[in-house]
Amino acid sequence: MSIFDKVQKKYGKYAIKHLMNYVLVIQLVGFFMIHFEPATRDFLAFDVELILKGEVWRLISFIAIPGADYIFFELLAIYIYYMFARSLETLWGSLWFDLYYVFGILGHIVAGFICYFVFGFNANFITVDFLNASLFMAYAYIFPESMIYIFFIIPVKMKWLANFEATIYGSIIVFGFLSPFLIPVAPKFYAFLFNLGIPAVIWYAVLVFCVMLNFMIFFILTRGARRKMYYFAGHINKKVQKEYKVKARPMAGPVHKCAVCGRTEKDYDGVFRFCSRCVGEYEYCEEHLTTHIHVTAEDLENAAVEEQADVPEKEQKID
Repeated sequence: MSIFDKVQKKYGKYAIKHLMNYVLVIQLVGFFMIHFEPATRDFLAFDVELILKGEVWRLISFIAIPGADYIFFELLAIYIYYMFARSLETLWGSLWFDLYYVFGILGHIVAGFICYFVFGFNANFITVDFLNASLFMAYAYIFPESMIYIFFIIPVKMKWLANFEATIYGSIIVFGFLSPFLIPVAPKFYAFLFNLGIPAVIWYAVLVFCVMLNFMIFFILTRGARRKMYYFAGHINKKVQKEYKVKARPMAGPVHKCAVCGRTEKDYDGVFRFCSRCVGEYEYCEEHLTTHIHVTAEDLENAAVEEQADVPEKEQKID
């Protein structure tokens, strides 16, 4: 059993289930509060100077500051991140999703204090935009072939959007950390980056790095558990198959089958995955991975009782 499974089994009961639902509700409430009273943003903002003076609620209240200024875009963002979070929590389990999100919040806090004490910059503009972006990166990493429709029309695979976003974040980090040396030498180049919407300054690079570090560390630490999980989903190579010594199934029949709709890889081009929250090895297609009813130990016991009750009836019919 991997450390991923051990931690989930031992501490999973302490997890906050559907944590993202509460966060999104808080952000929606924050949107309306700021919309009707703009001064509320200053009251909720992450401000290191005021935190040091005792306004400690700012360490967490900044998550209520919305990333959009218009209700349509805010509701759209809430819906998108709800879908991402639901899929990730279904796949990882509530505990690991909670840890991922909480460590992302800590990344914001650490970045804010580094900017203040090291660079003398009070990053009171911090919101959860980059934290939500790390959810997107995680989702795209796990479901690279999933489609998202830009402007509700243009289909784009998640992996291409993730590569584009990773390029932007990488540029911010690299050129941001080099900005004290390169801005005096190449000011026009940095002006060009700013015009492209890439604020390559050192304090911004610290913020992006601290938040995305959560994504990198989490996926490095859990790579073993995810590799095993992806085997059952049919996404690792023969070398890993040999490592886990899983006996190959006959090629004549289907290898993957959705426990809900019964589709197999022969009549479905999508991805099949096992659910970490279901008791037993139940495999689902992408459509039903996040919408199925989870199988519990009680369900299996009831099914076993019903099966035993059917045995005498079958024997009587045979007699």
